[in-house]
Amino acid sequence: MAEFDNTNSGVIFVNDKRGNENAPDRSGTVNIEGREYRISGWIKDREGNPLKKKDGTPFMKLRFTLKEGQQSAPKATPKPKPVADFDDDLAF
Repeated sequence: MAEFDNTNSGVIFVNDKRGNENAPDRSGTVNIEGREYRISGWIKDREGNPLKKKDGTPFMKLRFTLKEGQQSAPKATPKPKPVADFDDDLAF
């Protein structure tokens, strides 16, 4: 049987082990570019929530946390701007 490539995919389940109100409603794992992360999701639909959509439809807030024992991803560095090419035939 061929091995399945789990890169850039994951799974999320209903969190039936919620111990308190702040615990996520959903949890699971995801692989992003070869690194394993835990994913947590909170369903937001309460009144007074500043993140609530204006039309009132519920949404899910997500958090990705690198699993223990893995190195954190390097910070992205901005690419240097290309140097303008002033090699033209105009004489000054």
